[in-house]
Amino acid sequence: MKFCDYLLDRIGFILLYLIGICVALLAVWLDVAAASASITYEPFLYGLLLSGVLLAGYLMGDYLRRRPFYAQIERARDSKGDILAIESITRPVSKEEEMLTNLMRSMSQTYHARLLDFEREEEVRQHLSDRWVHYMKTPISVIDLMVQKSEHVDSVEDAKDLFHSIDEENQRLAQRLELFLNSVRIDKFEQDFRIESVDILEVSREVLNSHKKEFIHYSIFPKIECNESHLLVPTDRKWIKFVMEQAISNAIKYTKVAISPQKEDAKDETDEGKSSRVIKVVAKKVEDVAFLTIEDQGIGIPPEDIPRVFEPFFTGSNGRLLPESTGMGLYLARKVIGKLGHSISIQSEVGRGTAVTIRFAYDSVTEGVIERCS
Repeated sequence: MKFCDYLLDRIGFILLYLIGICVALLAVWLDVAAASASITYEPFLYGLLLSGVLLAGYLMGDYLRRRPFYAQIERARDSKGDILAIESITRPVSKEEEMLTNLMRSMSQTYHARLLDFEREEEVRQHLSDRWVHYMKTPISVIDLMVQKSEHVDSVEDAKDLFHSIDEENQRLAQRLELFLNSVRIDKFEQDFRIESVDILEVSREVLNSHKKEFIHYSIFPKIECNESHLLVPTDRKWIKFVMEQAISNAIKYTKVAISPQKEDAKDETDEGKSSRVIKVVAKKVEDVAFLTIEDQGIGIPPEDIPRVFEPFFTGSNGRLLPESTGMGLYLARKVIGKLGHSISIQSEVGRGTAVTIRFAYDSVTEGVIERCS
């Protein structure tokens, strides 16, 4: 900032100061005139000149004191949009300049945090796209081989097995496609959700029924446990169904790995006992909080992997047992749960199973949305 610009910013103060000095000198002149004393103009002019010099000295000193700060502001302005230049502003003089500097730094930090989040999400999205293409190629290749194999099928049983295998690969394709589409939709979450009272028991039954073939094929017994016939929570039906789908799909995947060597031992059991393992959906309400827990009796998760299960693309040591694992299901589930105002946690013990718990607080932000919409 040039000195003339500095003076223009303070023109009001300068004029007020000069007017004040003139008024004071005029009052003295009138007082002397009222006393019929002789009046000379030299003292008044001298006082006016002296006050002007003092004002000019103050303005020059104040400008020199603030000049380094102005220079830093100008360098930041001329940095061609580099927001990092704000961090170089380190010499505020007044409280006003200090407040301005703190505001700019706060905005800079917020900008950097959002930019970092955006870059991380963009990296995850790009990585997911690359992996999705890879994951889609494998089932397509398998289906193509099975179609070729179907030309040499001689019996009905062989044909049934072949169609069942094709159906499995088709389900994998559908699940991965749905996962990818939801990963894209979640970026526009605010435009694609509707809060309402949802019966989570009904949604749980829908998700379990959609996996009926897998339960039968792998001899897994699904159960729903709740003391009430209906349990309503404030949430979005479509998105909470997506979260349950991820948890139940994981439960099935890691349970079927656990029971595969034990299938021969399950022949003489009762109807419920025909399954070597059970997947339970347990729902309960405690005061103003509802809990939905999806428990399996699968292989469990090693303790060192549990803190990272919600990270994108993390499959852990269990991922080696199931190459089709993407490591994106729980990551997207936690993002959705956070946006809905709920919370999700996971407990597991190796060899005994895993429990994924969703906590629905009735006084969460979603409750406020319901009240505003009603």
